Amino acid sequence: MTRKFEPDPEVLVDVLVDALRVSALRGAIFNQLILESPWALRFRPDSWVGFHWLIRGSAWIEFDDAPAHTRVEAGELVLIGRAEGHMLTTQPGMPARTVGEVLGEACVAGARTYVADADIFQGDRKRVHASGDCVLICGCYHFDANQDNPPVLSMLPRVLHLANRDIAGDEQLGNLLTVIRREFANPGTGSKWVLDRMVDTMLLYILRHWLVRADAPPSSPQLAATHDVQLGRALAMLHREPLRAWSVDELANQAGMSRAVFARRFRDVLGVPPIRYLTSLRLALAAHLLRSSDQSIAEIAHEVGYGSPFSFIRAFTREHNMSPARYRAADRN
Repeated sequence: MTRKFEPDPEVLVDVLVDALRVSALRGAIFNQLILESPWALRFRPDSWVGFHWLIRGSAWIEFDDAPAHTRVEAGELVLIGRAEGHMLTTQPGMPARTVGEVLGEACVAGARTYVADADIFQGDRKRVHASGDCVLICGCYHFDANQDNPPVLSMLPRVLHLANRDIAGDEQLGNLLTVIRREFANPGTGSKWVLDRMVDTMLLYILRHWLVRADAPPSSPQLAATHDVQLGRALAMLHREPLRAWSVDELANQAGMSRAVFARRFRDVLGVPPIRYLTSLRLALAAHLLRSSDQSIAEIAHEVGYGSPFSFIRAFTREHNMSPARYRAADRN
């Protein structure tokens, strides 16, 4: 009998949101650029997830490893999930400047390119060149320096182009983008904090839109597992209750499979045995607690299911190549 592969949208979202929650993903940094054509901006590869949202005008996006250009129209948004080098331009082939060069030039009175950054709410500078024919909001979500290549990156789409028809077909995402545009256009008290939160939420809305699309391909072993109805049930339980003392027998029962078949299929799809996967989930949660709380290492060890701080320290060091104390110190420095 052929196995059924049909993604469960709820499980898909649970797995990815949980991975983002315990990852070292930091809040967004974003800028509004008001530009006079022609222009070309170069974005270097780095450890971030980024987005470009074209508010006014049109442009082309080109990636370093793909010579073809993709047209982006006003209102459309492009999510860059793998931090790859790329260029945005109104005129393919023209020399590009890096965003850093543009940011520096924008501070000069009379510059043709103006950037309204996150501090626009402290003055009226954003009205400079407000008549530019292109308005672009660029943002990025940075990862903690302790993670050179965060595992969650493998779960994200390489590039996701949300055309106007996609946004129009997703009422919640469309409404959120409308509110963000209004907040940028008419900033008020607390607008910087409001925009920070909304741009964080925007990432989750975009990913949810991508995950529930019928044609969204699995981009990682975790997401591939959610396309397997039986494995997806077990994976969902691990992510929803990572501190429970799961056994392989219990997980196999959740999946509706024999112990041997479940263990073999889990390893084939996810690359590790079920209990090893659970250990990694718990240690990712521990890393999250080390970054976000003042709990002692002993308290965190107990919270993530370890009987002693010493066994926790050994396991954490194997997983992250540094002790919990060093991990916390590096994060706070």
